[in-house]
Amino acid sequence: MLSSKVIVLGATLLSSAAMANIQGLYQSDCAPADEPGLSTRTSVNFGKQMARQVKVIYGDDTCTKAAWAFDFQGPYTLAADGALDLTSTVLKLYPLDANVAISFNQISFCGLTDWKLNQPTNINGLDCRGVQFPAEGFVSFDRVSEVEGGIVFGAISEQLDGSTPAKRPVNLDQANVFKAVGN
Repeated sequence: MLSSKVIVLGATLLSSAAMANIQGLYQSDCAPADEPGLSTRTSVNFGKQMARQVKVIYGDDTCTKAAWAFDFQGPYTLAADGALDLTSTVLKLYPLDANVAISFNQISFCGLTDWKLNQPTNINGLDCRGVQFPAEGFVSFDRVSEVEGGIVFGAISEQLDGSTPAKRPVNLDQANVFKAVGN
């Protein structure tokens, strides 16, 4: 249901004076999720010092029936070369569908049984069905660059997963443009 890609993606936010015009809201296109029949869309909002990413998982393949969302927030730094470091201070999950909240409670998702519709729950440091979410203060090392109409992040791989500065992605994921929204 969940993958470690969510963690990496969830920790992929940031900006600085080197690319001050990157500030603002960006959104990905609807894309297939890791599980068949599900889809996802992610928005990233870069403020002056804080970044926020909300990844919504949909219960269909067209991003129309929102099921649950991840909310990642924290301070970031952005170097002139596009190196992006994000410190996750808030990692929350919340059901966007009543049946999802019921299901989360029935299976004790993340070890919790008090899931409520549209109520964010802190999941920093929790194991959610085999996916270990990072504790508060986790730093993700990525890359970001402006492209026409938006931004792109680093191409995450098993070897370059952003978990350390040495494992920062080298190449950019040009296939996944986050489009500027009202910037």
